[in-house]
Amino acid sequence: MLRRTRARVLSLRTVAIVLVACCALLLIVGCEPSLDDLEAVDYAPIADLDWDISTPEAEGLDPLLVAAMYYNAARHNTLRGLLVIKNGKLVAEGYFNDGSMIKKLACSL
Repeated sequence: MLRRTRARVLSLRTVAIVLVACCALLLIVGCEPSLDDLEAVDYAPIADLDWDISTPEAEGLDPLLVAAMYYNAARHNTLRGLLVIKNGKLVAEGYFNDGSMIKKLACSL
């Protein structure tokens, strides 16, 4: 009788673990931004005398991946700004959580 009870407890634990793992997976997958969310992300570089400006496409980057990076970066409290530079050209720029280009200029001095 004790063996059956232990087997049943282990079986219920296994089912519970699998259920929790499936729920966690659904939450993670469900947190991805939609195509509309990504298309609304503005990561266009701000005109700057120090950098040549380009686009992700012109430099061989997937614009939706760049948009996803900015979408996710904006949700991290510790990030203030994000620049993407490829082939010596500024292709994306964004500031969040009280970050700004003014602070960028101050930090570069």
